[in-house]
Amino acid sequence: FGEDGVIEKIFDIVDPGPKFAVEFGAHDGITNSNMRNLVVNHGWSTYQIEGDARLAVKLAKSYKDYPTTKTEHAWVWPGNIEILFEEAGVPKDFDFLVIDIDSNDYYVWRAIREFRPKVVMIETNRHFPPPELMVIDFHPMNYWDGTYYTGASLQSMYNLAKKKGYELVHQMKMGPNTIWVDKQYYAAFGIEDNSPIAM
Repeated sequence: FGEDGVIEKIFDIVDPGPKFAVEFGAHDGITNSNMRNLVVNHGWSTYQIEGDARLAVKLAKSYKDYPTTKTEHAWVWPGNIEILFEEAGVPKDFDFLVIDIDSNDYYVWRAIREFRPKVVMIETNRHFPPPELMVIDFHPMNYWDGTYYTGASLQSMYNLAKKKGYELVHQMKMGPNTIWVDKQYYAAFGIEDNSPIAM
């Protein structure tokens, strides 16, 4: 849906530091991957996590020839995310975080405190348009069952992002992904109104 181009444009505006990105819910590392272009064509280092054992094997194979990418089979929840980051050697001030677990996304982002990505991509639930508030009830074994009961609404995610010091800079036209930047970079985007309804 054009994310690769959007990501490239954002990092034309936000100067990447270590060129380090993290994605969890990384699938097979190729299909709908937000990391593949950065690794293959731009020389980034990445840490990619996948909870499904079968997909995690494919993910590892996809990056066996890219030594700057570490892959891992793990189930992510708020209580272990920063431990996984520490054990994998993720820089505290890394550049790009993609959260795509189709369930507890809101809660996991809320729990990340010691690490400060410059840019965050996260899905929101389009069945609850702004200004509707909706966050699924937390359970450590939540997973997407194919219904509309998943994740959080754009307004709920926006409220969380504000508390964390992030600003909305992109909402996909045809998909669920939203992109947020650390507020120190927001003015450079020249967006007059980034309220959920306007976006």
